[in-house]
Amino acid sequence: MDRRDIKTILVRCIKEIQELNGLPISDVQDSTCPVEDLEGFDSLIMIELVVQLSSLIGLELEDEIFYANPESAQGRMSSLSIRDIVESIYQITISQRG
Repeated sequence: MDRRDIKTILVRCIKEIQELNGLPISDVQDSTCPVEDLEGFDSLIMIELVVQLSSLIGLELEDEIFYANPESAQGRMSSLSIRDIVESIYQITISQRG
């Protein structure tokens, strides 16, 4: 599975979850941060997204996949863009192959 496949699955999952939850369907770009930029994406929806992604990608993912590791000065983790999330998932797939 390459980065393009992962992005396609991620964007499809986001749009399906938006539709199922009656949320506006967003134009998701590489720079979109689901946690910050998508209306209605709260912690419950993020869990739903992680479960769906894990199932389709075949990896056990955690909701931390949507956040940067180093905590910000305010003590909160910063959210990642689609591009960064795809890269994180891709790196996990590589590490699990080896």
